Amino acid sequence: MIRIDSDTHFTPLDAFADLDEKYRDQGPRVVALADGRYRIDYPARVPFVPAHIKPLRVGGRPKSDFEIAPRLAAMAQDGFDMQVLIPNNSPFYYDVDGAMGAAVSRSYNRAISRILKNYPNKFIGIAAVPLQDIPRAIIEAEFAVKELGLHSIIVYQNVNGKDLDSEFLWPFYGAVEKLGVPLSVHGVDSGPLLGVERFARYNLDVCLGFPFEVFTAISTLIFSGLLDRFPALKFGFFEVGIGWIPWLLDRLEMAYDARPAARQKAPRRPKDCFDNFYFSLGSEDSTLPDVVKRIGSARLMIGSDFPHPDGTAPNTISMLQARAGLTDQDRDNLLGATAEDFFGIKL
Repeated sequence: MIRIDSDTHFTPLDAFADLDEKYRDQGPRVVALADGRYRIDYPARVPFVPAHIKPLRVGGRPKSDFEIAPRLAAMAQDGFDMQVLIPNNSPFYYDVDGAMGAAVSRSYNRAISRILKNYPNKFIGIAAVPLQDIPRAIIEAEFAVKELGLHSIIVYQNVNGKDLDSEFLWPFYGAVEKLGVPLSVHGVDSGPLLGVERFARYNLDVCLGFPFEVFTAISTLIFSGLLDRFPALKFGFFEVGIGWIPWLLDRLEMAYDARPAARQKAPRRPKDCFDNFYFSLGSEDSTLPDVVKRIGSARLMIGSDFPHPDGTAPNTISMLQARAGLTDQDRDNLLGATAEDFFGIKL
């Protein structure tokens, strides 16, 4: 079995090397800092980034966010065979011009494809697309999958404040379903988040904002009937844990029975729609055995959140192996089998 770290973050140093010259001034760039760290500057996005987030970006990120060698060493130390490369969110949110968004996505996707080529069977590539411009997003999704061989497409938790069931997105969903790749849903703290105006003072964007958005995304995907329109479409939810899944299921089941509007467009009950959903979690998640009892482990996959300081590297696998209440099959699913299924990995 291949051991796959389903949640790591990466922006290669040459991510924007292919950007058209006309976007050089306002587009993203990787800046080397004096202390050896790197920062991504993106002038076109500056007006849209929340004020409380901007100071957090000034000091940049460590080399392991941008260079391959540190993550190869981390994989070996933790015991993983492959890593999923999730784009750092700040260069790819949907508040810039669609043409610029498409150009930035194309440059990044090409850079990721070079990583996949240079390090075969070590990395799983996730493509960025400009969802502010659906025709361009479809073109980029098809190019990234068909021409570059990337495995999934990143979708942030809302599109300029619009929910993921919004009908302007449906042509994109149809195209992705035909491509046969999953959608990887991840939070973005440099864009709009539900409730952010009330909890920004404590920097609870990831802690509260990401889950609030996922609760809403799952609810709207179910109650809109979208999953029945696109039954083969798979959504993976990253960096929000799993302890809330039984709670949300119970709440949605109750709403389905009690609120006519909740079932107006949804022919299936919420519990019957969860087969389309996969979840990444950290091995320290205290609710893991209980959630496995409720929904099984076939749609759960382990992730270290490397190289973020609140992640579990280099102890992700050892922590999971030490967990009580899991069968050998559960551990196999969590360590790689579910990710193989979700990302369509065939080695």
